[in-house]
Amino acid sequence: MGTVFVDMNPGVNQLKVGATDGVVVNNGQQFSLGGTSPSLNVAGMFFLNSTGNTTTLNAANPATIQGGGTVFLGGTSSNNYVQGSTITLAGGTTIQGQGYIQAPLVNNGAITATGLGLTLSGSSIDNEGTMTANGGLLTFKNTSITNNGTIKNNALSDSGPNTVVFNNATISGNGTSSLINPNGGQVQLNSSSLYDHQLGAGTVQIGGTTSFYGKNILNAGTSINVPNGQGLYFYDPGSNDPAALIGGKVTLASAGSATYFSAGNVLSLQSNLVLGGTSSQNYITGSTITLAAGYTIQGQGYIQAPLVNNGAVIAQDGNLTISGGITGNGNVTAQGGNLTISGGITGNSLVSLLGNATLNILSNLQVGNLNMSQFTNLAVQKGQTVGISQDFTFAQQTPSSWNWGAGTTLLMDGSGTPQNLEVGGKDYGYVPAGFRNNFNLQNLDINGVGTYVYLTDPVNNNQQVGSGGSAEALYVESLYIALGDTLDLNGLHLYVDGFGLVGVGTWSNGGGLIIDPKVPIPGTLLLLGSGLLGLAGFRRIRRI
Repeated sequence: MGTVFVDMNPGVNQLKVGATDGVVVNNGQQFSLGGTSPSLNVAGMFFLNSTGNTTTLNAANPATIQGGGTVFLGGTSSNNYVQGSTITLAGGTTIQGQGYIQAPLVNNGAITATGLGLTLSGSSIDNEGTMTANGGLLTFKNTSITNNGTIKNNALSDSGPNTVVFNNATISGNGTSSLINPNGGQVQLNSSSLYDHQLGAGTVQIGGTTSFYGKNILNAGTSINVPNGQGLYFYDPGSNDPAALIGGKVTLASAGSATYFSAGNVLSLQSNLVLGGTSSQNYITGSTITLAAGYTIQGQGYIQAPLVNNGAVIAQDGNLTISGGITGNGNVTAQGGNLTISGGITGNSLVSLLGNATLNILSNLQVGNLNMSQFTNLAVQKGQTVGISQDFTFAQQTPSSWNWGAGTTLLMDGSGTPQNLEVGGKDYGYVPAGFRNNFNLQNLDINGVGTYVYLTDPVNNNQQVGSGGSAEALYVESLYIALGDTLDLNGLHLYVDGFGLVGVGTWSNGGGLIIDPKVPIPGTLLLLGSGLLGLAGFRRIRRI
């Protein structure tokens, strides 16, 4: 047959093109497949050759394209159209080029976008084969896709953008063989929904409001970017398992507009989440999110969803506000940023302040360790309680960086394991100056099950060599020690307003025990002031 050029609008039931043959449908013509079970059997080449006018392969009835050859959508224009009824592309057969596939499609072969790009907009697409952007945009628009094969960029091509774009598309998968692979390039998900997929290495760009359903697994090199003002949402499609995002990295990049990462249902997060951009208008919202061990949420913004933290939450490069509440035993760190906690923390988290970070506490906390480095700032707002089940250490040297509001409480409530409590105040003796701007506390409560707290002074908070002693000291408004709990003075001075210098014995407020192995004084007396003073008749220090 050779090569046949079509300059009219023929209609056939079946057409067979041999391996050495070709059919070229010239610019502006339409080639139709009709009748019963129409088919195009191409071992060679079938070519739509638009140079500007609409050039069409039309399936009047559901049709099959087979034969192991290639249907080219070519010419100098993208006005090549495959349309009509459902088209089934057989294994080993290819549709390649630039133009539009507007018919419902079952792909068991290969679809390849080149040149000016290929747009698929049929009402449904069933992909069991391979669909590739190879030098041209591969765009899926206003369609529903069942992907049990691979949709990808061709990383080897340097002749075009190699981008796969989903616009208002629903992409369903099976979680195992369903692959969307940026392949080092970019995939765009714009106002689309993705179900149970694997995402290969490269960039996934989110546009509009895009939703992930079920379990979606990212390659270690996959980076999902949520630009300014866009949103990525997660939902459980109705199974017993929670929605899950596994592997890779997600970055929210607000430049001033609200940018969202939101769990419509409970979400298992086994990916790193970066709250980036130039603005703190990054929001984590919705239902409970469980952050797995080994993963981080890091940056600036707002965590408004309840968070089970088994990994690490890091405030960095701006302000991070946690209002949804945190449970779990992961780390919480302010690393040069400002961390505000208004929703509480419950668990055994290690909370650390590094660099010049500020921790602003607006709600009760219950954590494991609280550690603060030299140039950090702490502000505990009025009436809040900071509970610590392990150690409380700090290295600040400026008392103004230490602010405990009226009615605040430091609660040491470990169970049996000795707890360190750093003292950092200048030892003025029992005078009013010691209770002001001196790393002092409002209320110190020791109240757990077998809690054992010992005062320590391993860090020089620049308050040593006071008139009351060379070591640093602790001043508190009130002291409570529950029955069965112990405070070890460890040779350091503790002053309680209204009582004076505390010594060994049973503490009257709670009935707990005060010991000091370095100063073995027998009995149950309290040493108050510079000598033994009866509690009766002792007057509270008047503030100046």
